[in-house]
Amino acid sequence: QSQVRGLQQIVHNVLVVAGKPVGSNSVVQDGHVIEVDVGHWGRLDSSAPWADFRDAVGSLQSHPTIISFKPDAVLVVDWSALPAWQKLRKMRGWEGIPMIYLNYRVFTRTETDEGLTLVKGLEQAAMAEARETVVLSRSDAQYLRDNVAPPQLSSYTPHVILCALRGDMRSLALPDDVQPLDAAAGACAAADGAQQCSSSSTLGAIASNSGPTR
Repeated sequence: QSQVRGLQQIVHNVLVVAGKPVGSNSVVQDGHVIEVDVGHWGRLDSSAPWADFRDAVGSLQSHPTIISFKPDAVLVVDWSALPAWQKLRKMRGWEGIPMIYLNYRVFTRTETDEGLTLVKGLEQAAMAEARETVVLSRSDAQYLRDNVAPPQLSSYTPHVILCALRGDMRSLALPDDVQPLDAAAGACAAADGAQQCSSSSTLGAIASNSGPTR
């Protein structure tokens, strides 16, 4: 949510599609969030309700906000949101919209046994489909490049962007290889030299929540 607030502060129009468990009493404070029901919270490992989230997105086919929304780019948050984005993209005919993969945590690092195949497969697929992959640390960027990236991206290093946690972080000097939040706008640059997203871009964010919306 801090990422959404940060993007809104630099004049992006953001719509979030997120999952919440059936019976949750969480209250959405912002009108730019659409929540769909999933069976349980779960952690964002292989036990996450990613399939529930994907299936629930089907209920948005006639949602007026979705129908009127015209995103310039889509931000997919972690592996568990990729199947939901794939379904929404096909359902709405958004095949040409660039997708940015926001890997907030590399779950392949900690997943084991049967869950590893699922999680690594979807993290790898997200990197393959994304126009750019964004991580929050150099360590995660290196791990994805060395252990997760598909063969065609073996020399690609994901972008490292500073978390939008506190406004006063902007006053701190950044290392040369770390981008400030404002650089996220440039991450949706289209292929073949197309123009980058403007400062008033419309962005869609797809996230499978692991906790209440706050």
